[in-house]
Amino acid sequence: MTPKEFVVELIGEEWEGTLPSLLVHIQRSLEDAHRYRTVRDFAKKLTFNEHPRERSEFDAFDDLVDAQGNG
Repeated sequence: MTPKEFVVELIGEEWEGTLPSLLVHIQRSLEDAHRYRTVRDFAKKLTFNEHPRERSEFDAFDDLVDAQGNG
């Protein structure tokens, strides 16, 4: 099977207009997966209590996640 046949089989005959959108979707999915792993690893250390957290803690966490995404 040639690469073109593979793409046609996977996406269909109208693949030329679809590929750029598919690439953007894949890139966003990879970024989301990276953010999920960062959040998951951070959340492992969390403990829950009846006192709400300060907003500054959430801002610091947002900064951490964003920094991980740009690294």
